[in-house]
Amino acid sequence: MTRTTSGNTPHGDPRYHFKKPFGYSYFPLEIAPMPLSWVETSGNLIWSREHDSGGHFAAFEKPKEL
Repeated sequence: MTRTTSGNTPHGDPRYHFKKPFGYSYFPLEIAPMPLSWVETSGNLIWSREHDSGGHFAAFEKPKEL
């Protein structure tokens, strides 16, 4: 098992993965975007989309897309 600090669960630990279906939107101006390859390992990803514009406040910037 990977060592962690502050009692956090490491990403590779099966307890880290969540079972509820989720979607992921990638916006190019996001402050800290996660690569889709990493997001796919987080849980039950059922859809994803890469957007052409938008960023950290995508819900305000692109509400129709969300």
